[in-house]
Amino acid sequence: MTGRRFKIAVVVVARNAEATIAEAMESIVTQDYEDFQLVFYDDCSSDSTPEIAARFRDRSVFTEGRAPQWIGRAAALGRALDMCSSEYVIVCDADDRLRPGALRRLAEEADRTGADMIIAPIVRISGGKEKILRPCGKIESLDDMTIDTVHFSLCNKLLRLEIVKRGCKPFPGIDRWEDLGVIARFMATEPKISVIDQPVYEYMRRRGIMTLSTSEKNLIVSDRIAIAEKLDGWFRERGLSDKYGDFIRHIKFYATINMARTPDRDLRRWSSAYPEVLGSVMSLRHVPLLYRLICKIVFLFYR
Repeated sequence: MTGRRFKIAVVVVARNAEATIAEAMESIVTQDYEDFQLVFYDDCSSDSTPEIAARFRDRSVFTEGRAPQWIGRAAALGRALDMCSSEYVIVCDADDRLRPGALRRLAEEADRTGADMIIAPIVRISGGKEKILRPCGKIESLDDMTIDTVHFSLCNKLLRLEIVKRGCKPFPGIDRWEDLGVIARFMATEPKISVIDQPVYEYMRRRGIMTLSTSEKNLIVSDRIAIAEKLDGWFRERGLSDKYGDFIRHIKFYATINMARTPDRDLRRWSSAYPEVLGSVMSLRHVPLLYRLICKIVFLFYR
């Protein structure tokens, strides 16, 4: 690990990503900004991912680590964050890209505002088509944030590393929605937030929920429920349940909704997962009204 402290650390965690890792790394090392550390952590890949990543050692300040056996994305991300020597951190998934000029724009905003969190739009690329996903309105607290990619992804946010390390690292063993677990706790520290207009990240949407196998969908649901339970307990332990009760109800709703909206839906299981949330679904203001009405009717039928 370098003894120098950088402005930004860019973290890439990968496992068996040989098809995409070079493009992700290239988008980082070609940034028009120099005061950054590239932290690469390989989660025991069985393909050529670490060898491909190693080709970029001489093109940036490169810090790397490798798990001797598979530990899962959340634990690997936690280890990578421990390797960072910087004021801020941003994450780039091994199958996505940073936009040109991303680090410079984020660093300039950090210098201008002194913010603890800087949020930027995401460019979602699917089937060759681009769509810009923007944060909704003014963001001052958790209650202002809908449960979606642009608000809870780690990849479009510059975060003050000290706050992340102080108690917001991913929950080990929960590898889906790990971003949400980090961002929710970070937001609970009441950080200074800034939002910029220019996208900094390209999210390559390769598979939708409808294309996943039943076992993959079940894993997603179980991990999302695990995150909801972890956060519920975390807020409760700190006496924050009343303050963030609305947010927790939203998380529990979205944690289980895939049980109801896929072709192999299990409506009875869905309606019994969090009956206290579904019973008051009309109060979930970040859920579209039509969606709430449909869920209310289905819940009343299956309860």
